[in-house]
Amino acid sequence: MDRKNSLIFILALPFLIGCVGNGKNDKEDSSPNKNKWGTLITKIDTISYYFREHSGTGVSHILLVENDRDVVDSTQINWSLGYIEPKIELIGTDSILIKKGVDGTRVSLRSLPTNGGIDGYVYHDIDVNGSPLPTEIMECSTFYFPGYLENRLDSKLSATVYRHPAVSQQQLASAVYKKIRTFSYDREDISSHPSDIYTAVHDAACSFFRQQDEENNYISTNDFFFIPVWISEKAKAFTNLSYHCWRGEGMMIVVYLSYDTYLNGSDQPLGFSDIFQDNSESQIAKMLGIEENQIFVCNEGDIPMPVFYGLTRNGVAVCFNNDGMGPEYKLLEYKGIKEYLQPNIIELLK
Repeated sequence: MDRKNSLIFILALPFLIGCVGNGKNDKEDSSPNKNKWGTLITKIDTISYYFREHSGTGVSHILLVENDRDVVDSTQINWSLGYIEPKIELIGTDSILIKKGVDGTRVSLRSLPTNGGIDGYVYHDIDVNGSPLPTEIMECSTFYFPGYLENRLDSKLSATVYRHPAVSQQQLASAVYKKIRTFSYDREDISSHPSDIYTAVHDAACSFFRQQDEENNYISTNDFFFIPVWISEKAKAFTNLSYHCWRGEGMMIVVYLSYDTYLNGSDQPLGFSDIFQDNSESQIAKMLGIEENQIFVCNEGDIPMPVFYGLTRNGVAVCFNNDGMGPEYKLLEYKGIKEYLQPNIIELLK
């Protein structure tokens, strides 16, 4: 079954997320860490810190509650990647990692203001995009293109691209072009090497819409997001978090996620055999809790999708995507897989 025909089988994720979220909240309500303020993160002196997630809104909050009686302040968390479940991980006793995917933004709880009060509800903001790297040092470009066919004018493609100063625009442009083109039905000219990011997104968008069947009036919007999550300036290597959200007519939504590592000016991401030693498939599959034949391709859903591997600061991120349930991602921490890594990868991580 091709991708166009498989669209009718794609799950209505917002509805699903709402149903799953309600079930999850019902379960958490019985937990001693869950109450009317949310899920308890930790307590410092007289202040308790709670995480309150607002399912489907794209924002969440950290509520500061004094003596478990009065909310003294709140900090709003803005999510950049929709439909990727946020997680809060306590680091030590007074810091948290706000995760989107396998990594995210570290925040000191002691740095959160405590002088706002609850009137008006939101006083402070934290933007979380899944990267531990500071976005203020990066160049950010956002592009928006409508459909290029007469019966595709309501279709849209947008892309937000962050570029770290250590990465050349040409290398990133070529990588972005190829990543967007992988979701086009046409594979011709995928070896193109655009010299700048605007040209990369523009040309990919033209191809994306042009190659759709003109007899199919299906309308869709496509949002792409690229941000570096790991950089080795010495080795001229970097890893992008790549996000693609496809929205069809009605409530049909599919999200794809990958961590793609590029070396030495290449626009071809590393694969399993570039990162792991020969004959390590069975050991890695066991660590991931999958069958060995699932190491390279995710066969769930209507269209088999490649499994993506990428280097991050804490381990190798592994992403499984399918057209039915959205992405699943896991982190293989370096301390547990060092003996299976290629020698050049070990040197790269030093």
